Amino acid sequence: MLGISAVVGAATLARLGTDQLILRDGSIYIKTGSASCYRGLRRLTIFISETISIILATLGIIFSEPIASTLLGEKYSIELIVSFSISLPFYTAIYNQAAWIKAFRQPAVAPLLETGSISFFVAAFLMLSIAAGVGIDVTFVSFLFPFSAILTSLFGWFYLCRIEKIIISKTTNYPTYNLEKLKSLPDYFAVSLATYAIGWAPILVLGAHSDDTSAGLFAAAYRIAFTLNFVLTAFNSVLAPKISYLFHKNDMRRLEIAIVTSARHGIIMCAPFALLLIIYPEKILILFGEDFAEASVTLVILTISQIVNLMTGSVGFLLNMTGNQKTLRKCSVRSAVMLAVLLALLVPNLGIIGAALATAASSIFLNSSATYFAFKLTGIRAVPGWSTTDRYLTKRKNKTP
Repeated sequence: MLGISAVVGAATLARLGTDQLILRDGSIYIKTGSASCYRGLRRLTIFISETISIILATLGIIFSEPIASTLLGEKYSIELIVSFSISLPFYTAIYNQAAWIKAFRQPAVAPLLETGSISFFVAAFLMLSIAAGVGIDVTFVSFLFPFSAILTSLFGWFYLCRIEKIIISKTTNYPTYNLEKLKSLPDYFAVSLATYAIGWAPILVLGAHSDDTSAGLFAAAYRIAFTLNFVLTAFNSVLAPKISYLFHKNDMRRLEIAIVTSARHGIIMCAPFALLLIIYPEKILILFGEDFAEASVTLVILTISQIVNLMTGSVGFLLNMTGNQKTLRKCSVRSAVMLAVLLALLVPNLGIIGAALATAASSIFLNSSATYFAFKLTGIRAVPGWSTTDRYLTKRKNKTP
């Protein structure tokens, strides 16, 4: 798990926030028909992300032995690091292709690139190999991942070319690289890196201070609670380019309606499952094994933090897509620092529950601070019921003699 997470982290480094740049500016260029700007941005993001990916992949192959001994320490770990390193440029391309597909307002296809297609190809090749009687070992399976990543990136490239011909008109203008667009990349990168660190820090700290069992129990509870976030992730795929375009058109009323509506629908859709996780955490965890019942309190704490995440909606994308990424960067970094401090204080004494409390506190802080600054900078009340409450209180205040 640690080795795979390191590769995911390397992919985050390689993208350098270009996927967020695509969602913010690419969606505007596509909607307004600015073909030259579209092609210029696409070439620029490919050059930046793939250059970094190839450098990181080369370093991963060259230093595969020390990386493998540090992260995995198993017999076939060098082959795994080499195969994941080979996959890295294609993983980077796939995630940026998914961002472009979202910018083209076709979010249903994007998850196939981000998560579905690689797993599908690996499973299909394994089934075919077993049916053909081919011998399967760790090395064989590990190299299925780069092969599947190549196929998936080719699928994404052909699909983008097809929809590009349909939507983007042909132009003879030579695209110019607008270097001003690069100023926001460090902020997008910092947000992505902080989010990645927040997701894995509790597991790493638990593994260091207690044992692998505690880390495994926390990881299971975290994944279950995080399923509530899948609805918000789906909404974000649709909302991100819409936020960018509506803000570009200065249509703040429709923008607020879109943000609040998505948050309201997310709460309604997830409320039944969230209640089950809070009321019957042990019964949910026992489905994965009786030993997992020990993480019931952890699951409740993490579920509460995810409910707050649902209530605040897409405030992160609201800040990113409206040119306020520096504010989100500050909120994310402060949340990551807060998590590190709380983990250091709580985990040695409270163990897995301390990790859950630290994670929940930092998550609630991030979402609430992002919501506050989104309102302060854009005037949008992202939480459902906020505008209604404000209007009610204003009327009462006006009626008071």
